[in-house]
Amino acid sequence: MIKQAVMAGMGVALLSQHTINLERSLGLLNVLPVAGFPVMRSWFVVKRRTAPLPPGRASLRDFLVDHGQSTISELEEMPRFR
Repeated sequence: MIKQAVMAGMGVALLSQHTINLERSLGLLNVLPVAGFPVMRSWFVVKRRTAPLPPGRASLRDFLVDHGQSTISELEEMPRFR
């Protein structure tokens, strides 16, 4: 809904680069230059010490620990549509 509202000229929004690549490639959305952007964040994988992880959550944690940084690096290297 947010992307649709922006495309309809109803305002601006702060959205993840990865959520608007298609619309940008089609010329439906533009990125405005804003001082201090893009915002870079650190991500953490956390769990309670006292509770074992169910198998599905353990698999997700293992994937994020093993492949998270390389996945983020690949996304950062994707061409940006202008």
